[in-house]
Amino acid sequence: MRGIIALAGIVFLVGCGHSTRPAIPAPRVGPGPALGPAPSAFPALVVPAARSAADAAAAYARNTSVVGSGMSGPNGLAIDAGGNLYESDYYRGTVTRVTPSGETSPYASGFSGPAGLAFMPDGSLLVACYESHQLARIQPGGGAHRPLAASGLQNPVWPAVDGRGRIFLADYNNNRIARVAEDGSLSTFASVPGVNAIAVDSQDALWVTTWSGEVVRLSPDGSRMNVASGIGSACGIAWSPSYLAVVTYGGENSRNGSLLLVDFSGRTYPVASPLDRASSVLFDREGNLYTANIGDTGLRKFALR
Repeated sequence: MRGIIALAGIVFLVGCGHSTRPAIPAPRVGPGPALGPAPSAFPALVVPAARSAADAAAAYARNTSVVGSGMSGPNGLAIDAGGNLYESDYYRGTVTRVTPSGETSPYASGFSGPAGLAFMPDGSLLVACYESHQLARIQPGGGAHRPLAASGLQNPVWPAVDGRGRIFLADYNNNRIARVAEDGSLSTFASVPGVNAIAVDSQDALWVTTWSGEVVRLSPDGSRMNVASGIGSACGIAWSPSYLAVVTYGGENSRNGSLLLVDFSGRTYPVASPLDRASSVLFDREGNLYTANIGDTGLRKFALR
């Protein structure tokens, strides 16, 4: 991705709703040590692509690698300004930090079905907890966390924070996108059956995927535009000024998830398949893509060069 356009207020989100509940998570591991605050964790800046979605998809497909190891059900992803990745490990109930060199260390633990992640402007990290029906908030530096919203949710999968610091949450089994106030109170921003994931663009519009395979844009006033359809089990989504990246979960047993690019007219361009229950995707500031696939033990990286 070329051309330097800093997009203040972009957050790329992670996690996935499931048509059937995943297996019961393994026993939790103990709390990890505080690692110091994530450097300038909000937002993750992106250099937009200077090539077509078709050309970019071909480049990503040629340059793949694995980042980190030892994970058990990687589900959600976030990134800080230092290029560190944060992964929610669904079965262990933990959040792990992965450095650009691939070194992993515990960041926080004690969650029940952690799915999507999103940084707040102060460097705290939001965690959508699918099984405990909560939105948790990890303090800057990791370790300590508390529920932010603990009632009224049904299997939340994906938080998002816009450029003004407003929190949105994909409330999967309530079929809505909720607004979350600082005191944890909830209101419905939009009704979206089967909502799976949210990404925020530079205009504070929300880009949404649904389990039935839709990609939808919701403007800040809530008006809706359907961008694409027929992308079955569409899960994680990430926005760039040139195209969207979307992963599909596939099936619990078929392990036929995929990564594709979607242009703003709704055309799709395959990058990688099969992926083992792909749930999350994000861009880093260089335009590289990362996916979290629940069946893997590491994260996948797709580079433009």
